Amino acid sequence: MQKHPTYIILNWVFFFIIGLVFLYSYSLNQNANQIKCIILSQTGKPCVSCGLSRCFSYMIHLDIDKATAFNKPGVLIFFFFLCQFIIRILIIAFNKFNLLSVSKTLVYCDVIQIIFMFMFSFYPYIKSILFH
Repeated sequence: MQKHPTYIILNWVFFFIIGLVFLYSYSLNQNANQIKCIILSQTGKPCVSCGLSRCFSYMIHLDIDKATAFNKPGVLIFFFFLCQFIIRILIIAFNKFNLLSVSKTLVYCDVIQIIFMFMFSFYPYIKSILFH
C-alpha cells in the first residue's frame, strides 16, 4: 500500500489551511477595528458575508449567540469547515495506522460529501450571488 498518495497529501494541505483559518479566527480581536465591507459602505446595506470573520471568531470561542448575531449563515459555514477538519484528521490518522486503504470509492465518496456539505452550508451565499 502506498503510504502517501496524492489524496493523502491533499488531506494534509486542507488540514493545514483549515487549521490556519481556525487559528486566525481564535486570535481575532473582536473589539478591534474590522475591515470595512465595500458593499456596506457603498450601499448602506450589509452583504451576506458581513460579520463572517467575527462569526468564526465567536464560534471558535464557543459563543454561538454572538456568532449568530454577526452572521447567521456563517455558523453553517463554520460547521462545514469543522467537519472537513475532523474528516481530514481521521483520514490522515487511519491511513497512518493502516486502518484505511485509499481507493477510488473512498475518494469519490469524499468528493460527494464535500459537494453536498458545501452546497448546504454555502446556500445563502450562492443564492445571494445568483439571485441578487
